[in-house]
Amino acid sequence: MKPTGRLRAYLVILYSTIILSFAGCATDTAPDGSTGSLSLDLTVAGDFEIDEVAWTIRGGDMPSMSGTVDTSASGSSASVVVFGIPAGSGYTIDMQATSTDGELSCEGSAGFDIEAEAVTDVHVMLNCSRPDAVGGVNVDVDFNLCAALTKVVVSPLQTSVGSRIDLQSAAADDEGDTVAYQWTSQAGYVREPAAADTTYTCTEAGEDRITISVSDDEFDHCMSQWTVEVTCMDSEAFDFKVIDVPGGASERAEGVNNLGQIVGSYTVDGTDRRDIWVKEPNGAVHTYELPTGRSAQVHSINDLGQVAGLSTTVDDADTAISFGWVYNIYTEEYLEFNYAPPGDELAPDAAITEVTNDGQTIVGWYDTTVDQFEYLGLVDSINGGNLTTIDGPSDVFTFVWGTNDSGVLVGRELRSGFTSNDGISFDLFQVDGNFTTAFDINNAGTVVGSYFLPGFASQFGFIRDQGELSSGIAISGAVRTSISGINDGGLFVGSFTDGDGNTHAFYSSLSQCNGASEIELAYSELTANGHPMRYLLDANDLGRMVGSVPSDTAGALDGFIRSPDGSAQFWSTPDRLVFPTAINNAGTVVGTKIPLGGGLPEGFRRDAAGHETPYSFSDALGTVPFGISNDDTVSGFYVTPTGRRGFVARASTGLSRSVEYPGAAETQLFGINDAGQAGGAYYDATGAAFPFIYDIAHDRFQEIAPPTSGNFVVTSLNNSGDAIVFGLRDVAENYADLRSFFRDGKAGTMTELFYPGAVETYGYDIDNDGRIIGYFLDSSGGYGGFRAIAADCR
Repeated sequence: MKPTGRLRAYLVILYSTIILSFAGCATDTAPDGSTGSLSLDLTVAGDFEIDEVAWTIRGGDMPSMSGTVDTSASGSSASVVVFGIPAGSGYTIDMQATSTDGELSCEGSAGFDIEAEAVTDVHVMLNCSRPDAVGGVNVDVDFNLCAALTKVVVSPLQTSVGSRIDLQSAAADDEGDTVAYQWTSQAGYVREPAAADTTYTCTEAGEDRITISVSDDEFDHCMSQWTVEVTCMDSEAFDFKVIDVPGGASERAEGVNNLGQIVGSYTVDGTDRRDIWVKEPNGAVHTYELPTGRSAQVHSINDLGQVAGLSTTVDDADTAISFGWVYNIYTEEYLEFNYAPPGDELAPDAAITEVTNDGQTIVGWYDTTVDQFEYLGLVDSINGGNLTTIDGPSDVFTFVWGTNDSGVLVGRELRSGFTSNDGISFDLFQVDGNFTTAFDINNAGTVVGSYFLPGFASQFGFIRDQGELSSGIAISGAVRTSISGINDGGLFVGSFTDGDGNTHAFYSSLSQCNGASEIELAYSELTANGHPMRYLLDANDLGRMVGSVPSDTAGALDGFIRSPDGSAQFWSTPDRLVFPTAINNAGTVVGTKIPLGGGLPEGFRRDAAGHETPYSFSDALGTVPFGISNDDTVSGFYVTPTGRRGFVARASTGLSRSVEYPGAAETQLFGINDAGQAGGAYYDATGAAFPFIYDIAHDRFQEIAPPTSGNFVVTSLNNSGDAIVFGLRDVAENYADLRSFFRDGKAGTMTELFYPGAVETYGYDIDNDGRIIGYFLDSSGGYGGFRAIAADCR
């Protein structure tokens, strides 16, 4: 994704101009680009002074032009600007000068050509002599022709704080003298002030003036300049939201998990201790203190509620020792880490910066020899015993800050950020050539971090998403901005320092849908090998979809898997309604079949090779496996003699659990995301349905307020917590009020789904990129599959 910018175009028209320059001269090009100048110091060795210079230009069809320059006043220069000379060749300029006492006469001439919309520089040699009456003398004066600017390009003239403006210039010196360049600004940062081509970085909002000067005499006398005004705007690419911790100060946001929980630390009022805070998706902020009472430098939180960080203590020898730790906000379990690999005599510092979502892997770094400041990255099991050291090219500074579920590492190697797939080979990068640190990477490969301008006066955040770099990310009015964490849904967090030195936490999102009160959806109809779909029920992150189409057997339904190009594979089960309800990234499909003559649902599981096996929950009369995550966790519901019950199961870990909403008559679970959340609904004694989101790891329910009156269930959730809320028939079997909604997981807002021209629209699934799929019923009674994409989403 790239942030949106504004461009301005300026048209500068240069008239045909001749600029005459002499020894000790300086030209100054005005901002409108239509003037030139010359300067002449005519003091000659001895007691002679020249107070007036006469000039005449002749040639072509143009009447001759002439004039004089008065140089008698103190501090004045022989300066003349001549405009409007017709383009052509064969022009001549004649110049005469006489000393104030009449004892010295100088004259000279030079030929030149004029090109349209160009500036012509002319070198004139004046020959000076005394009158014959006082003896013969011939004075040959060679005047220096100053270097002059020939090109200046500043682009763009308006950008956001933290973004770059390209600066280009060129100069010419007819005598071949070496030309020096000098860029200056009033507020921003010029990377290489003495280079002809360089960059300018906006460091604060407002107007600024960038000036380029050139000289061939070290700026003693000769100097040609051009000044351009630029505008630095506050960043508008992201909707930043500030987090305030009640009773705290100096809040820092460091990590975010796929549940939307944001973690950081804050200074406890009246103390020097920093404690942990966690902001829940509903806006509630909870605080936690480490069991040891130590000050917490927080780095990350995973989907299991495990927070990783660093604390520093002082030992008996008054040596500062740092301990990495992991703290579970649900169980209050606390683990502390201090690494001392063989051969290290001094107690090292161990900093833990990440805990992966499986709760088993930690990454960070440790100081191997404190007196030499040698740091190595580390990867280890949360239970210890599997330590791997990560040593980058510098052999001195390797800091591992984050990892994703694929084991890709990110961090800082000396002054460069890096990504590494194996901890051996490193992809080093510097944002705009500056001091760069990569802090986190999500499962989509999006990297976030920060970089400093030279001198560490300004800090900006960056995002590398899908191969594109967004740099210069800054909060309005901030002196420093850093991005520290990002989850799989594109929610990212960080901290900024204001002009008063106070630190604040913030969060934002790559998706502009998050937090929007109204979302415009763009709809398109989908087919499978040209067949209209009776039901379109689920899609994985690779764009493969599943659903049902009418079978050749009257009244039956066949299953299908649709590829992104629209081609499809179909399969049928005799005398069955086949409902493939979910597909994960491995291509595993789960669903259910209903006998045409009626009967209990029959669950099935179908692998990527097309091998199908029955799927039944323990002791169930009938099973509906409705969702499957990328780690093969299945969610759904089953039929018992007393009603329906939800379930979650994962064979590889032995997970097999019945799920019942407290006090409910019946419970159903539907789709599941990779963060361990399942959508569902519970039913009261009257049969009314109430939607909820179920947290598998903590066996907790979050009830969702229905968008309108009626009965609703949550059929799908993505990793950002966005959901599809699906309307059910009411108790009176009335289908007229069937409606479905997109629920924004961050803002909690609901957007109703309307396929254009449809009588009814059934949204069923939302993927991790915010794409919604489902099916619709038109006025003729026909069904079709659709996809909807929010117009302002990436």
